[in-house]
Amino acid sequence: MLLSLLGNALTQGSFVSDLEVLKSKYSKQVFHKIPSPDTVEYECQHLKQSNIIKVGPTGVKHELNYDNKFNQMLIGLGIQTKQLILGEQGYIMYFDNVVMENEKQDAKLSYKKTKGYHPNIAFIGRIPVQIENHNGNIPACFEQKQTLERCFENLQKYNIAIEHFRADSASYQTGVIETVEKNAKYIYIRMMDFEDIRQECSKIEQWKTIRINHQTKEAASIFYQPANCNKAYRIVVTRHKQKDGQVDLLSGSAYNYQGTITNNQLVGD
Repeated sequence: MLLSLLGNALTQGSFVSDLEVLKSKYSKQVFHKIPSPDTVEYECQHLKQSNIIKVGPTGVKHELNYDNKFNQMLIGLGIQTKQLILGEQGYIMYFDNVVMENEKQDAKLSYKKTKGYHPNIAFIGRIPVQIENHNGNIPACFEQKQTLERCFENLQKYNIAIEHFRADSASYQTGVIETVEKNAKYIYIRMMDFEDIRQECSKIEQWKTIRINHQTKEAASIFYQPANCNKAYRIVVTRHKQKDGQVDLLSGSAYNYQGTITNNQLVGD
């Protein structure tokens, strides 16, 4: 059943009912035992998991839903289809939260002011290796550390090593940084503009002009120790002038800053 659903997705199927098309065209191919859409929907009902309810610091109820065995199966499917190799070194893992807009009955309002879900998703290339569903009202930073701990444990069971880990600014958390550094050789996590980093960047004397996505920016590298971290990390910083030219009183500059925190001492010079 799972291989049939995977085959359905790989052949651009959008609905379970598209299995009928897959069955008619590929009945004698790799996915030779393709069940009917009704059978798949019936079996999926038995795979449902109850929501996990957790109350956030502000008293808001957060709904999570995942089954770690299914995430282990994602890795297994990647290996079975030869898209992941047992014992392979040098993989790059991407981790993010994506708002999936929908009008489902239980969907909550997201930060985008639309209803939907807000799952944690980890990919190696284009292969998903961890999916944990969160409802739309859950912040992106919520329990990322726990999700990543389960993800790395699953990968270790298949002897798949991560060399590079990349994530957005929601992963800029002490617990996440420490967890990832234990399980990946190099980390690259976005940092958004905030008071401390602006003050540090204002001390930089030499900037290098670069082009990123057709935009001209200036780049530099500093070392910075985030709050509650036990060591300093390298931060590759970019800056661009504010449109209004207003000077920030703390940094004495009229720039917006963005950075990537990393333990890789070779990148970004």
